Amino acid sequence: MKYRVHLDLATTSAAHQAELVARLMDLGATPADVGQGDVPWTVLADPEGNVFCVLEPREIYRDTGPIAAVVVDCADPRAMARFWGEAMDWTLHEVTDDHAVLRSAKGVGPYLEFLRTPVKTVWNRVHLDLKPYPGDDQAAEGGPAGGSRCHRRRRRPGRCVLAVPRRPRGQRVLRPLPGLTKSRSKTV
Repeated sequence: MKYRVHLDLATTSAAHQAELVARLMDLGATPADVGQGDVPWTVLADPEGNVFCVLEPREIYRDTGPIAAVVVDCADPRAMARFWGEAMDWTLHEVTDDHAVLRSAKGVGPYLEFLRTPVKTVWNRVHLDLKPYPGDDQAAEGGPAGGSRCHRRRRRPGRCVLAVPRRPRGQRVLRPLPGLTKSRSKTV
């Protein structure tokens, strides 16, 4: 089964790719077929069935660290790039009707990529938690680029209370509420 969000892992050489695939399989990953056909990357599933790719070496991902990209299937890559670019203050590197690529304005970490795919009704097994840069105004109300206000608040065990706004396609985005200093937002 292919989910709407998956990780692409970076490698530095063909040998590194082969070693990483072998190590991941030793840890419990299994080969996965999502209809990819004959491609230079390897598609695997983690022990819970979450699909991810181990990419062949690509120059664009040479400085991302182990996670090359978080890849999101969507109906409208341009709209998603516009929303997430403003939501995270990330730089748009490429956009077409079929895909969009964003990365931190600081040029560090993985890319966020949106790929046009038919609308799916599967549950999203991955979500993004946003954490503002130091000094950013966490108290700003409303959402950027057409996002709506928070639709509810919830308490997560051992974590602060979070505001849960919706982005244009209706998926949740978790962010700390203003004035809270305890935040363990995940970075992807």
